This record gives sequence, structure tokens and C-alpha cells, in this order.
Amino acid sequence: MYAIVDKICVNIISTLYQYLFVSIVMAALFMLLYTEWKKIGLKAVLSNWMNEFKKSKEYRRIYILAVYTCLILFRTIFCRQIWGNPIGNVLGNWSFHFSDGTLSTELIENVFLFIPFSMLMLWALKDRILKGKKGFLQICYRTIKISILFSLSIEVCQIILRVGTFQISDLVSNTAGGLIGGIIYWGCYKLKTSRAGSRHISME
Repeated sequence: MYAIVDKICVNIISTLYQYLFVSIVMAALFMLLYTEWKKIGLKAVLSNWMNEFKKSKEYRRIYILAVYTCLILFRTIFCRQIWGNPIGNVLGNWSFHFSDGTLSTELIENVFLFIPFSMLMLWALKDRILKGKKGFLQICYRTIKISILFSLSIEVCQIILRVGTFQISDLVSNTAGGLIGGIIYWGCYKLKTSRAGSRHISME
């Protein structure tokens, strides 16, 4: 009987602890919506959102960036199981196999996870991030900086919430993915500007 009660208590406390952070965030977002709802009504809130979404290209881009950022957070923090020792393997796994010989794809997954993130970040907030400087080195520097800060924030949250392990390999692979995304964005930007220049010359 004691073991059953103990297991129930542990499961309840673990569930509350694991989902407390996301619950606080979701509640805060709901209260922001509720504040506007209380002022002008739900119909007006939805109407304003739809109008902004339709007329503003920047708004749509930021929305897509927010969706992908939430996907990353749910994968790395919100939907993870509680770990007993979040700093038990700080260096992480740098190979394609675990210590028991089984295949590991974590490094590749972490790289691919951050490629769209940095691309969407530059696409949605290029004027605020690059401040008019769209050179190759400037884009690389900004994407590395943003990727390191975002990845480090995730790793720190995993330690605090005990929903993963702090691993340097994750930090490096995420940053590498962000850099690759920045390089791809720069390539697309150069291609777009060169095509626009060609069209301008042909019109003349």
C-alpha cells in the first residue's frame, strides 16, 4: 500500500513539475488575449488579428517564425521527460553511435533543427537583426550569435526544469545548423538581388 501511494505521489509531483513552466507561459498568453477580449470583445480581437495577418507581410513572417520556435521549444523542453541528473553528460555524444553501439542521429537532428530557425529569423526580422548590413560575414556573425544564445537558453532551461541534459555537443550542433541556415539565406539573398539587377538592366 505504501509503495502504491508513494508511486502516485511521485507521478503527480513529477507531472506538475514537468508541465508547470509551459502552463505558466500558456496562462500568461491567455491572459494577454483575455485583456484585449475584455476591452473590445472576442470578435473584435479575432477581426484585428485577421486584418493584421492579411495586410502585413512582416506580421505573417513573424507568425511563421513563432510557430517554428514553438515547435523547437516543445521538442527540446515542453515534451521531454524528467531526467535524474541533467548535468550527467556535459560533453554529450560526438559520434553516430551511443556507448552501447546503437545508432545515434542526435548531432544531425540538432543541425537540421536550427537550419530553418535561422533562415526564418533572418527572413522575418532581417531589418532589426542585420540593420541594413547584409554582407556574408555580417550574416554569419549574427546567425552564430543568435543560435548560441537561443541554444544556450534551451540548455539552461533543461537544467533548471530537469527535462533533459546540458550538452556541449547540442550547443555546437545547434549553432552549426544556425550558421548553415544563415549561409543559405545569404545565398538566396544574393541570387534574388542578382536576378533583380538583371531584370533592371534588360528593361533599360
